[in-house]
Amino acid sequence: MNKNLTIRLIYTVLGIILIGFAVGFVRIAALGTDPFTTINLGFTAATGYRYGLTSMFTNIVATIFILFVDRRLIGLGSLLNLLFVGNISDIFVNIFTDTFGSAESLWLKTTFAALGMVILAIGAAMNIVANLGVSPYDALPLVAETLGKGKIRFQYARVVLDFTAVGIGFLLGAQVGVMTLVTAFLMGPLLQFFRVRLFTLLQNLERAI
Repeated sequence: MNKNLTIRLIYTVLGIILIGFAVGFVRIAALGTDPFTTINLGFTAATGYRYGLTSMFTNIVATIFILFVDRRLIGLGSLLNLLFVGNISDIFVNIFTDTFGSAESLWLKTTFAALGMVILAIGAAMNIVANLGVSPYDALPLVAETLGKGKIRFQYARVVLDFTAVGIGFLLGAQVGVMTLVTAFLMGPLLQFFRVRLFTLLQNLERAI
């Protein structure tokens, strides 16, 4: 296997694992989840299905849309994201709650929520930079960036998408907390911050091998 491809696969797999754990952290914190988790929890509240299944459903719908608009963004990473992120989150939440119970103190909730937001941004940025297919949700602002031909910046498209997801999730019955709104405002800029730095790191690793 090409060594550069191996590095990109590691980026992709590690990114997906980080996203799964990040979603678990924000769910445990119960101060409001990230926007994509919010819309999935909205579907969970409306249908009664577990989070892993509703996450898979929304990813499939978004994937179909992306395939018609810019199929280059869909690849192995997209499939792995669709299959594993929601389930990794479910497993992590179940293990944590079975072992420790719910997070009760505000400082622990706040710590988990902040960790979840940062880890989520790192994981999503790793998937984007690896360029082996990103999560359908992360692909949407990339599509806007491409179609805008430089007039629409990624971080602004992401903020609009995040607030749209929050609104839909809220209408479906998901809890919207302070961290939901904080994440909607900050995830776009934070993701762009890590995207630039992880891309530089990836280039350096590929040149070093």
